[in-house]
Amino acid sequence: ARNLHCILVSSNELLRTEKGRVANALAAGLLEIVAEHKHSVARLDDQARNGVLLLSQLEQQLLKPARTLDAVKTVVETVMNQYLSGGTILHTLESRLREESDPLRRNAFLLLFNRAVTPYLTMLAKWVYLGYMPPCDIPEFLEDVKEDILSAGKHRDVLRGYEDSLVRTVSTNLAAEHMTGYPTPPVLSVDVFNPTPLHDMIRQSRAASGQAVLSLLTSEQVDLYGVLRTARRFILG
Repeated sequence: ARNLHCILVSSNELLRTEKGRVANALAAGLLEIVAEHKHSVARLDDQARNGVLLLSQLEQQLLKPARTLDAVKTVVETVMNQYLSGGTILHTLESRLREESDPLRRNAFLLLFNRAVTPYLTMLAKWVYLGYMPPCDIPEFLEDVKEDILSAGKHRDVLRGYEDSLVRTVSTNLAAEHMTGYPTPPVLSVDVFNPTPLHDMIRQSRAASGQAVLSLLTSEQVDLYGVLRTARRFILG
């Protein structure tokens, strides 16, 4: 975990990418698990020294955490040995989480997924609500709304590229609202076992931004040059 973290923080360029931010958050989650494991070992060692635990009991208590660390190690090796995008890292964690039956290991993978998905969702929100930085890869839990994600961001990019002076002439409140966009996009979160609420938010953004683009293209109060430029940006964007 420390090696992965050091590799990432040594490259500011990498930390600006989707992959870098997701992997860095994953490394932080791994360090969190390792720190908790060390704390548990120290506590058990103290109990053994004070005669509260027998050596055989100590070994039994350490067995499950050791298996958890071994399972987590495979994820680290996969990330470090393969060039994975942020979406693929999340897909790897999601797959392990769904396949895992052991409660301790499942909790570990859930923690890693929740840590790693946070920066991805932050970048996703900037695309879906502001039209900045399209995601490089879509993880499995967003596959059902892949087209909605791409379209919503494209709509926002079109609206963002439209000049403010022209927007002021648009009478449609919806168009004006989504032209100015969201100065701070909503904070997205996901339950990997029930991603429907997140899917609904993305679909709503696509519908609203699509309506705003249509309003701009059809408004009689916008000059023809502005409309044609917006249409060109939408088609070629």
